[in-house]
Amino acid sequence: ISPTTLLPTVSPTTSAPTPLGSLSPTSVASLSPSSLPSIVPTHQASGSPTSREGVVFDIIVSVSPAIEDYLLSNEKTPQHEAFSWLVETVRFGEHSRDRIVQRYALAVIFFALDGPNWERNTKWLDDSDECFWYNKGVPSCSAKGVFVYFDISSNNLSGSIPDELALLTGLLEINLSGNSVTGRIPPALGSLKKLQHLELADTMITD
Repeated sequence: ISPTTLLPTVSPTTSAPTPLGSLSPTSVASLSPSSLPSIVPTHQASGSPTSREGVVFDIIVSVSPAIEDYLLSNEKTPQHEAFSWLVETVRFGEHSRDRIVQRYALAVIFFALDGPNWERNTKWLDDSDECFWYNKGVPSCSAKGVFVYFDISSNNLSGSIPDELALLTGLLEINLSGNSVTGRIPPALGSLKKLQHLELADTMITD
């Protein structure tokens, strides 16, 4: 796929595409779940600045401040599951801050879209470099390890696209077509300034 030839396409159905420019730009820093819990968290994840949990928590909150209480108090969300997985697997000597954010975003996507039941989820959430996790047809990452192509089309995905997809700020193409993906296109995707192609044909997405 040649990034220079990609045309902006948003096609929740097989109808005429909607230009990406119609998505409302949203600051990645303002990403927030659709319904934040109102309860006060009973513990403080970053109580020790040197703890694994605290360091990972502070990195995530730095790119998505509104997620703080959500991570701490709601254990049944994709965000909490991704956070717990990341705390257990992060390697601080190897994973830069940007890669920690990238791995967190991908893990949220995995849990939000029923990753365990995908037709193919090879290497997803194992200890390998996330650039080698299953992706259809093309390399996922640039030479610098930045996610640029995200294609898991026709792969038995279900659920709603999480806002955290917008944390993958280097994306040129997203293809989730041919899956039972529901809900709306997250407005946060409007912050993906490099995105050239968004393919959602044959899904249940509404715009």
